[in-house]
Amino acid sequence: MDRRDDDLLKWIELLKSGQGDAEAFAPIYRHYYGPILRYFQKRHFRPDRCHDLTQEVFLRVFKKAADLQDARSFQGWLFTIATHLANNWATRELPKDRHEWIEDHAEELETATAENPEARVTAAEREALLQAAMETLPVRMRVCVVLRARGFSYQQIADAAGVSLQTVRSQLFDGRQRMKTYLESRGIRGKEQR
Repeated sequence: MDRRDDDLLKWIELLKSGQGDAEAFAPIYRHYYGPILRYFQKRHFRPDRCHDLTQEVFLRVFKKAADLQDARSFQGWLFTIATHLANNWATRELPKDRHEWIEDHAEELETATAENPEARVTAAEREALLQAAMETLPVRMRVCVVLRARGFSYQQIADAAGVSLQTVRSQLFDGRQRMKTYLESRGIRGKEQR
């Protein structure tokens, strides 16, 4: 361990003990802000979201420092917090982007129902059907489908979700199949079945 690591360990111990919070927090924040920010950037979050999530990581570190068992495991603990935040965002916030996804797929539903007037659905019904279909998917699968619909590459999805490319392919295939089955069970057929 070099002098800088020793100093950092001293600040982490001080923060953990609850003494000199602000004084101890500043050097930790300066040292780890860049790596945590890059962690979110590599997962292809928007720039403003990267900064927000990074700030949230440090807020949690400040509040929960006493929970850290060993100051030498600080970096692992820090990145565990970042990973949990990234995953929580994906499960909690991505579904809010469903309206954008639904708008992107509205034409497909309109085309599918154009030849069958009885099967036509209003925009509100269409949105409700797609939302219901999305909600039937497991969280990881839904994250993959939404990110793909938003234009993310398979690699970007894998990085953001923390899974392999093969998992992304599998999740997307299964997600599309499940949504198709759900929509067909409600009288909406895709283009290839008309």
